[in-house]
Amino acid sequence: MAQKSLGLMILWWAEVVIGARALLFFIPVLINKCLARSFSSAVMEDRFIAGAALTALLYFVVGIVSLGGNKLWRLFHYLAAALTVLGTVGVYSPLAQTHTPPAWGYFVPVMAAVVMTLSVCSRKG
Repeated sequence: MAQKSLGLMILWWAEVVIGARALLFFIPVLINKCLARSFSSAVMEDRFIAGAALTALLYFVVGIVSLGGNKLWRLFHYLAAALTVLGTVGVYSPLAQTHTPPAWGYFVPVMAAVVMTLSVCSRKG
């Protein structure tokens, strides 16, 4: 098996570390909201937390799979980015019916997913 480039290994480890770090923040927040019975899918902030947690989980898993040497690592990155984009469109589509644009900060998970996927998949290895 050919050795992967150092740049790819660093990016994959960054996915794992950043994904784990984000999950260590989002999971307790989600648990606290559920226990306090204050989590509501009608509240945009709660949707954002759930979407960002899902994005972090996707990239954490994709990073681990890539580090494990799976030959389909590019496909997994593209799927994670596509799921993040589709999830974001699905979560924020009710706002389109009210003609209320979401704040730009709600699109941070999508931007991070696209940037990470493009940076990892543009590398040779």
